[in-house]
Amino acid sequence: MRGLSALIAVGVTALCFLVLFGSEAWPVASVVLSQFPTTAILLYAALSVLSLSVRAVRYQIILRGVAADYGIPTKRELLFLTAIRNMFVDFLPARIGELSYFPVMSRLGITPKQSLSTFGVSFALDIFVLLAIFAGFVGVSHVDELWIVLVIFGVLLSVSLFGIVLGLPFLIKKLRTLLATRSPREGVSERSQRLYRLTEGLLETTERVYSDLQRLWTSGNLAGAICCTVILRGVKYYSLYLLYCVAIEEVLGERVILPALSIVTAFVLAEGASSLPIGGVMGFGSYEATMSAFLLGAGVRLDGSMVYGVSFSIHIITQVVGYSIGVLALAVFPLIRRTRRV
Repeated sequence: MRGLSALIAVGVTALCFLVLFGSEAWPVASVVLSQFPTTAILLYAALSVLSLSVRAVRYQIILRGVAADYGIPTKRELLFLTAIRNMFVDFLPARIGELSYFPVMSRLGITPKQSLSTFGVSFALDIFVLLAIFAGFVGVSHVDELWIVLVIFGVLLSVSLFGIVLGLPFLIKKLRTLLATRSPREGVSERSQRLYRLTEGLLETTERVYSDLQRLWTSGNLAGAICCTVILRGVKYYSLYLLYCVAIEEVLGERVILPALSIVTAFVLAEGASSLPIGGVMGFGSYEATMSAFLLGAGVRLDGSMVYGVSFSIHIITQVVGYSIGVLALAVFPLIRRTRRV
């Protein structure tokens, strides 16, 4: 099965390059890649490092809340961790690269249970902040006053947070009821047993995330973790939006203003598609196809070959910058002298 998934992934990437080189998208991509301003790439690299730094601070804040009795790694150590983790996430399909987070955390003296707690809380915060961002985009699309935008976003963020705080106990209760009524019995199929174990694991993970969120709240660290998540997501998608606008300008030869909601949504969907088991080698194929399909379906007034060529170019640029930072971090990380903060 894994061999089939790998074969399909290679096929998806091969199809991507076949379409690219056999259409008008390649001239667009070649123009963007050959003429893309160096200053824009350096700005994106600087924003990427800023994003990594904020993610490292968020890891440290979460660890203070869920592992206060243990030594907490320094921001420098966690910065290298995030760079290495991002590189493997981009390289391996189906988010398998997330697993690199655990051995590196172990190298920093953090137990697997604490690593899983940090990972689960980070994922939960990412989800509700993304929901607030999307709802905010829709809600302020016709609002010009900055203070109104900030108020609306703050309200939506609070609603999302309370939705998770209230929704997780409801989900836990439902999962417990489901497990109680569908306990494995003799003679049931293997499929039913696997489903039961999967539900049991989901319940355990959900309870742990909810417990960790409560500990963050009581320790006074939840607000800091939320602020870091907002900054992290804002910096990430703002930098990607800038890249896309600059690339379009290079092709058209004039300055353009693209709809931020459509571009950000396209990047989120493209990242999700490239994370699938058959998403392609390093995401090439599904990334470009998903982004192009969404932008064209959303009514962005750009030619199809231009959207595909620009999407491919942006993917190349982000991968090169991400791998460069990750490889450097991977090379330097073993040389770092272990320090601990208590």
